[in-house]
Amino acid sequence: MPALAQPPNGSILSIDATAGTAAHGQLFVITQTGQRAVFSDFGAVSQGVSGIEPNAVAWLPATLLGPGAGILVTDGSGGTGGNGAVFKVDPQTGARTVLSDFGNATSGTLGSYPIGVLTLGGLLDSFPTIYVIDAFAGTNGLGTLFQVDGRTGYRTVISDFNDSSKGTLGGYPNSIAWNPGLLGLLGLSGNTIIIADGAAGTMQYGAVFSVTTDGNRTLLSDFGNSAQGPVDSNPLSYPVSVAVAPIWSSQAGSIFVLDAQAGSAQKGVLVKISANGRRTIVSDFGNAAKGPLAAGLEYGALVWQTGQDAILVQDGNAGSNSQGALFSVNPTTGVRTLLSDFGNANSGSTGSLPAGLGLVP
Repeated sequence: MPALAQPPNGSILSIDATAGTAAHGQLFVITQTGQRAVFSDFGAVSQGVSGIEPNAVAWLPATLLGPGAGILVTDGSGGTGGNGAVFKVDPQTGARTVLSDFGNATSGTLGSYPIGVLTLGGLLDSFPTIYVIDAFAGTNGLGTLFQVDGRTGYRTVISDFNDSSKGTLGGYPNSIAWNPGLLGLLGLSGNTIIIADGAAGTMQYGAVFSVTTDGNRTLLSDFGNSAQGPVDSNPLSYPVSVAVAPIWSSQAGSIFVLDAQAGSAQKGVLVKISANGRRTIVSDFGNAAKGPLAAGLEYGALVWQTGQDAILVQDGNAGSNSQGALFSVNPTTGVRTLLSDFGNANSGSTGSLPAGLGLVP
């Protein structure tokens, strides 16, 4: 049965693309000790509109003039025509409503495959700010960064990744994070959006972009450029998820990226990117000396662990019976521990293909 109380602060949110009723997806709440509970079953019509392929999740903070707090989930194949959707999940009941249907032109520019969501705001803000990255929207299907109105769901294009006037072109932008920077933390300019792209850069090895709030893109790190750090020997490796270390972390301001199918036995690696775009490998998920192994990180996600100077890394194909696993990684040493095995029923409801991660602040 789904949980019926708001997840406490520090809870981990995991969206599973194929768990739940009729394999329509499931939202889990996970404790800091790795215990899982189902919060919303995206195939249960009793909880609202069904999902198709939910893939990313973020907490929506309450703001001064509304709307209230909630949980946002992107679904790459939901909505009209399968163009995608953003769901809002009630934080008390798990009930779902559609905030933005990416196949409905009356709600703004059409999308194609929303795959990442970023939320900003607090009680001193009038309204929340919501950004969604769509991997295939825009000119020639090279991806688009949207801003979505938290009250109406209306979409506005911030950056079309095929628009050269906005900067270096993209190829498959697939994840999003917020980088306030020092000036941003002081309430001044300096805020940027960090986006990982799985097919941009030299030889389409992938890249990480810094994007201003008006949509101008700067190529921060080219994963095919050996002058910026290691280039993996597997030409099919690609960045899949990005996070920025919080100000209280020993790694404050550094960018961390999962590189799928890279490293030993193509199990995937966790990479740190400095302010000048230089890459270093933090943890090779194929190296057993660093802890439990991953399974490639193709369905990889990462967030910073609340209250601990550690990174949570999720692999949708790792764990018992390849049903997913959640790791905690030391960002300095790269040592990994297994926090939650989605195939182990002793840790709660089992998963199938966990795809996205978020936190309740």
